[in-house]
Amino acid sequence: MEKYLIETDFLFGLRPSDKYYSKVINLLKLSKYKKIELILTNSAIFEMRTVLYSQGKNSKEIYTILTLIKKKLDENNIKEVYVQFDDFILAEYLRSKYSKLTFFDSLHVAVSKNRNIPLCGNDLVLINLGFISKSFDDF
Repeated sequence: MEKYLIETDFLFGLRPSDKYYSKVINLLKLSKYKKIELILTNSAIFEMRTVLYSQGKNSKEIYTILTLIKKKLDENNIKEVYVQFDDFILAEYLRSKYSKLTFFDSLHVAVSKNRNIPLCGNDLVLINLGFISKSFDDF
């Protein structure tokens, strides 16, 4: 079974108002029925939480959002992988080489490379740099 690392754009794609919602729901179904294996890097959770706070959400709202997302991930067989020290080292190397990489995107890519798990997403910077193996449209 093919496996893919997913990151923040997948999490935000769980919102019905998101432009990738239907694609993300399709990926969830593929994961639920074990057609593909999706693995969430926990750096995406840190990034999502940061973005939600920057959008003015409060702790209670973020608690609710994270709880709902966790339930959805669990229901659809999505596993998690955790950022390790070596990932931070590679992330900083990647940022020194590719100035367009953000702090969090460099962590997502580092986790992907260090675990040899292809990255799936729709982040244009990551696509243009060649770090995305499959976009949501490829499924």
